Amino acid sequence: MDSLRQGAIAWVKLKDPRGGKKTRPVVVVTGDPEIQAGGKIHGVAVTSRVDGREDEVELPWHRSRHPYTGLSKPSVAVCSWVVDFMADQVEVIEGMVPRDRLINILEQLRRLGN
Repeated sequence: MDSLRQGAIAWVKLKDPRGGKKTRPVVVVTGDPEIQAGGKIHGVAVTSRVDGREDEVELPWHRSRHPYTGLSKPSVAVCSWVVDFMADQVEVIEGMVPRDRLINILEQLRRLGN
């Protein structure tokens, strides 16, 4: 899985908190050595619902698609919203989280015990 690596922003169909299914971006937090075809991946959900909570990490965006993240509206990684999915569920890799933001996400996960 060359393009699927830690820090990737991948679109995956997931259950949302309201019980429905929605294709949404997630930040892959599984370490590169553990990512395998057909294997389980851990990530944190990305949402455009920015509440300014302590568990959110802002991600770079640009109205006409950010050149690195691929995001086109204000978005945050919600570190308390941990999701598991299979590598073959990934629909597309949108982009990558900048290293400083990825470190922040990983630190938040440790702090939250995830």
